[in-house]
Amino acid sequence: MLGGPTPDTVVVEYDEEEVDRFIALADAIEAAFPNVVVEGNPEGPGRPGSFEVKGAANQLLFSRLDSGAWPQHAALVEALAAAAACSTSGEAAQQQA
Repeated sequence: MLGGPTPDTVVVEYDEEEVDRFIALADAIEAAFPNVVVEGNPEGPGRPGSFEVKGAANQLLFSRLDSGAWPQHAALVEALAAAAACSTSGEAAQQQA
């Protein structure tokens, strides 16, 4: 497990034909961050070709529609850790002010 706080929820919009990719990514994220819940398509079916991953504050971490590529699980776990680190350092700076 990586250190630092992470968002409570990661939201993934995905093309329903790619449910296996969604499950694999959700498993990788939840293994690295047991306190994180990964939600898939909370607003209904995903757009064709989509695999959009959003973290805290709706921050886009990966877009298949923009990149045309599939996400690498390790890179997304690192992006979540980096986003958590930025969030933590920003909160610390606000508390010091």
